[in-house]
Amino acid sequence: MFDHIIGQDHIKERLSILIEYAKLENKRLPDLFFAGPGGVGKSTFSRAIPIGLGWVTDNNPAYAELNATSVKDMGQLISYMHDNIRIPVQIDVENSKVTIPRCVVFLDEVQKLKEPLKTELLNAMDERRKTTFKVHNDTVLEADFSEVTFIMASTDKNDLSDAFLSRFQIFELIPYTAQEIAAAVSKRTSWDLSASLEIGKRCKTVMRVAMLEIEAIKAFLRVRNLEPSADSMVKYYELKKTDDLGLDEIDYKMLEILNDSRSPLGLKAIATRLRRPEKEVESREGFLAAEGLIDKVSGGRAISESGRARLNRKLNTNQIVHTSQ
Repeated sequence: MFDHIIGQDHIKERLSILIEYAKLENKRLPDLFFAGPGGVGKSTFSRAIPIGLGWVTDNNPAYAELNATSVKDMGQLISYMHDNIRIPVQIDVENSKVTIPRCVVFLDEVQKLKEPLKTELLNAMDERRKTTFKVHNDTVLEADFSEVTFIMASTDKNDLSDAFLSRFQIFELIPYTAQEIAAAVSKRTSWDLSASLEIGKRCKTVMRVAMLEIEAIKAFLRVRNLEPSADSMVKYYELKKTDDLGLDEIDYKMLEILNDSRSPLGLKAIATRLRRPEKEVESREGFLAAEGLIDKVSGGRAISESGRARLNRKLNTNQIVHTSQ
């Protein structure tokens, strides 16, 4: 069922049990919550689940995926399911009833859910599995979600209330190791593990980053007439100015900004000084924090001693290279 997903074995086993039980009992899968940093497989698992359940048919796609920032209320969510995904939602305006067929609804970045959708979803996930909502002409409809499994995901479940999280079976996904990513790269390309490991070490624990690099690396090897060896991969990342931890010039600039600041900085302040989108800075900050290069402290982020040592090593290396030239 999840053979195509590398790693996360602790997640696969628990999910497989729940899915097998739902199939044996012919019942709805419990609502699920995936917590973990970007790129660890939250979306991949959610897409595999309705297929594993056998819910996907020619007449029912049985899966709707949205970002929480793109939908404001239940009416918009149901319209998207019906009009865009073609899930056969039954709308009985005369009796003010909406019935959703058996399917999975996946909402990502749910820490950004806004009202009224948050309250409507809480009602849809309680024991009754029903929630009321208004449509454009102020007609009130009641939607029945008794056959629907909600899967929601966030990079940090601590941003959500206990009342919200109590509705779910919670799954904590962990970052990939360099070895796991190397195995996936090797499987995709047939490159040996030593070459693939050089990629695994430099993609910041994010599987999709490694997968996206493959075509660019193939182009580099072809044009430079190189074999896919560990040395060739190192040369490719030197060209990208990416070090053995996966840090690039922007990451080091972040460390410089924090090193030069007299006080901790928030993400918005860092993004402004970097002139980069705040979402990108948040992603980079997560990796730097996981590696112990920056600390999350009261008032924002500060460079750690390890981060300062890494930055000084970088600056000293640049100075030596510059002097030798």
